[in-house]
Amino acid sequence: ARTPPDWTGEHVRRWPGRHSEVCAPFREARLRAARLGGEDRGRSLVSGVAVQKGEAVCQAQPPLALHQYDESKRICEVCAHCNGFVGSLRSALSRPLAAAAKGADGLKPEDLVDELAALEELEAEEWTLRPRLPCEDGCGEVFCSSECMAAARTEGWHRVLCTDLPAEKRRLWVLFRKHANKHHELFILAAQVIAEIVCLVRHHGADLYQAMAFFTRFAKVEGEARI
Repeated sequence: ARTPPDWTGEHVRRWPGRHSEVCAPFREARLRAARLGGEDRGRSLVSGVAVQKGEAVCQAQPPLALHQYDESKRICEVCAHCNGFVGSLRSALSRPLAAAAKGADGLKPEDLVDELAALEELEAEEWTLRPRLPCEDGCGEVFCSSECMAAARTEGWHRVLCTDLPAEKRRLWVLFRKHANKHHELFILAAQVIAEIVCLVRHHGADLYQAMAFFTRFAKVEGEARI
């Protein structure tokens, strides 16, 4: 079934989290979807208002979905709910140091630093972005606050892939991520999008095809035909 995307966001007003914000530029008519150059060119986004040179057409919107690559996680971590960086400057430096020390027998991350006191200084509050709170159910994700952790337990992909699963099945998400990191990391992003759609339909009263259209609205027609 093909359901036209709800560009105004009327259907998503009752959805939780960031979804309604994504539609704001379309609801305010600052952006509109169009086809430029014929049916063979796919979808395009054009300005819906006259703007002066240097004027912003619209403000930055929250992402439809976001995945932090494993290579990036080796340096720093982000909150699984709001995608804000977590930890301190020391924790960010300690991760690559630990990886370097792992390849050298008998070395500790601290052994690779000239002045340990300088490294410890980076743990101070002025060098700390947000606290690091591991998922209480042990799936390996981290959060930046108790508010984000609580929200992830009631909305979004984390509820479906971790919170609502029986304890004996939560390891499946961990195993899936390991498999995806080995073969094709974007499988993780695909799983998160599917889980987000499931959560919207199952727990927040969203129509299945409206939820699917919400995440596929920016895909080219050619890409949709291949799925």
